This record gives sequence, C-alpha cells and structure tokens, in this order.
Amino acid sequence: MGVDIIGAFGLGEREMICLVGAGGKTTLMFALARHLARSGHRVVTTTTTKIFSPEDQQSPAVILVDEVKDFRPAVHRALAHGGHVTLAARFLAEGKLAGLDPEFLCRLYEDGVVDYLIIEADGAAGRSIKAPAVHEPVIPAKATLAIPLVGLDAVNRPIDDSLVFRLDHFCSVVGKSRGQIITPADVAYLLTSPQGSLKNIPPRSRVIPFLNKSDLPGGPVLARQVVAALAEIRSAAISRLAVGRAAHDQPVSEVFDFDLRIKSSDLAATPKGI
Repeated sequence: MGVDIIGAFGLGEREMICLVGAGGKTTLMFALARHLARSGHRVVTTTTTKIFSPEDQQSPAVILVDEVKDFRPAVHRALAHGGHVTLAARFLAEGKLAGLDPEFLCRLYEDGVVDYLIIEADGAAGRSIKAPAVHEPVIPAKATLAIPLVGLDAVNRPIDDSLVFRLDHFCSVVGKSRGQIITPADVAYLLTSPQGSLKNIPPRSRVIPFLNKSDLPGGPVLARQVVAALAEIRSAAISRLAVGRAAHDQPVSEVFDFDLRIKSSDLAATPKGI
C-alpha cells in the first residue's frame, strides 16, 4: 500500500524542490514530476549540476536554454501540452545535460511560469550514499523544500567505493574509515549534519529525507532503525521522513512524523499510512 507522494512531502501550491544525496535522486525527481503533472500542475525538472538526458517516459519534452533565442515560449507550449518539461543548458559530450545557474532558476520560479520546479542539486555517480564535497550541493536560495536521499542498501554494509560517493568526505562526516560498517546511526548523523545532508540548505527550506529502496530484503526494518536513530538525535531541522521505492508507481510507502516534545526513548516518531 502506498502513500500519496504529494501529501507525503507536504507540498503546497507552489514549490521549488531540491534533491540532494544519493540512492535515487533522478528517479524520485521524475516520479514527483509525473504525479504532479497528472494532478494538473505545471512542472519543470532540471539540475544545477548535470543529469543524463531523460527517456520519453520520464519527461515528455527537453528544452535546452542555450540553443533557443527565448526559451519561455517553448516552455509554455510544452507545459500546455504535457504539464511537464525538462530544462537544461545544453548537451554534454558524455550524453548528459548541463545544469542551470541557481540565480537563473530563482528568476524562473519567481516569474510564475511553473508551479513546481524540481532540481537535482548534486551528483552521486550511481552510488547509494554520499557526503557532499566543498562545492556541493548547488541549491538555489529560493528553495522551499530539500529532500536528502539515502539508499537503504548502504545500511549495515562496509564503507567502500561501490556504495559511497565522496568516500573521504563521508568518512570525515560520520567519523569512520574505509571498511567499517555503515550503521543506522551513521545514516541518521549524516542526515542531520551541517557538513552532510543539511549542507547549503537555505534556512527557510523545509527538510524531508527520503530513504529509498525499502523493497529490498529487510528494507522496512532498516528504515525503522534509521528512524529510531533520528529520534535519538532529535534534530530541529527534520520533523518528517519518508520511506519508499522511487522506481515504483507509488514511490512512498511510509511517512514518519517526529514529535520533538516526546522523549527519544519513546521513539519520537509516528508512522503514517502503513
């Protein structure tokens, strides 16, 4: 049984959403766009770094800002036709799309051309967990919601390059070394660290992490272990967490709301939509 993805992330009438971290950002970005467009909203997906050019089922149209004199009429037409368009600067040699400047995206959002602007704000090279480098993530100042992602397949496994992107940064943030086990407490600490998943998030932006790949064996149990570890930390930045499978038609399976007034020994999180 799934949970409504729009309600799970508490989306308002207009949002600038930034996805950071690792373990399914691109997949979740297009899942969000699909559900929002189906609901009659105007959605632009884009990046401030680079992404692979979307397939037809991910995005019905791609517009390259550097290749048109005025991109706005093309965006209006695309949104009127399908409700969703992917916007980028240009094609890159490796088959990816070059990202757009954060200030450009703030102006686009303020112009009211789009209801939901969904931005992949850092890269992870297909890994399941990461900590950002000095130059990451690239988040526009007007962002209203940040969604840090972690793949649950990284939990209870050794730290190595096959799972962890920016391995040295990750080890520095969680205080561990290559080869040591990534625990649920490490994930919780990463999600609440200003040098980890909270890095560069604007002060007014809401933060709702997403634990992806809950359909893996033991996934729901691992998710609840991370939730319990988050409850122990009692971060003021995070009052909700979503769990699910970004690649599924119903991406969110559970939502946990944290009540910081409750003692952490009482878990301090209430599951919704189970």
